[in-house]
Amino acid sequence: MENANNQSSHETTWEKGDFLINEFSKETDRAAAILSVSLLENTLTTLLKSHLAPTTTSEDELFDQNNAPVSTFNSKIQLAFRLGLISAKFTQNFNIIRKMRNDFAHNVYGSSFNTGRIKDFLESLVSSSQSVSEVYKKGRNLFPEGSRGRIVSEMINPRGNFLMIIGMMIQTLEDKTTESFKNQIIPAPQEWLHNKDLSSLFSKRAEDKTKIKQQQIEQKNSNNKEIINLQTPETKTHQQDLQN
Repeated sequence: MENANNQSSHETTWEKGDFLINEFSKETDRAAAILSVSLLENTLTTLLKSHLAPTTTSEDELFDQNNAPVSTFNSKIQLAFRLGLISAKFTQNFNIIRKMRNDFAHNVYGSSFNTGRIKDFLESLVSSSQSVSEVYKKGRNLFPEGSRGRIVSEMINPRGNFLMIIGMMIQTLEDKTTESFKNQIIPAPQEWLHNKDLSSLFSKRAEDKTKIKQQQIEQKNSNNKEIINLQTPETKTHQQDLQN
């Protein structure tokens, strides 16, 4: 049973890698990076929204406007980490990918997975994603021939490494989102100060205060009686003489 589950897990991961490699096979490294990271960011946004109460309008002011608090990739990564949705290691990988995406976006000509800072970032990303080599190993055993065999060979290069890791991360976020939707956030009930009939509320509070004050008076009188009962006859006579 465990082997079947492991094969199913690898199958799902390979489907993501298969999709990304086929989808961007005719694109440049720059386009493949920017577009695949856009898919990753959208998946992260969906995860974040699944842990927030739904918006009451068609436009989400937290995410959708240009200057919205969580409109940037970096802010989404940090919020996901602070909410405990992703680990420190996953956050680190996200930030490497974010920097790679930015380098590709700002360098229109000649940028590739084999040059400059992008190459260094990718090496760090691959070294931190220990499951990549395991997926290759499992992939060769599960899909030795046919289209999946081709996918394996195409993944063993910088571009394939990058897209495979993006696919893994997207699948991980989708799994987290599926789990969070089982416990979807329910909007908080309306607070008392928004009650239309405040007069009855204030009347009740006034009655409660009166009752509390009366109880305090009764308690004080009761305490005084107990003190008087505990006094000796000599003390009572002395107090009476003082009063006279």
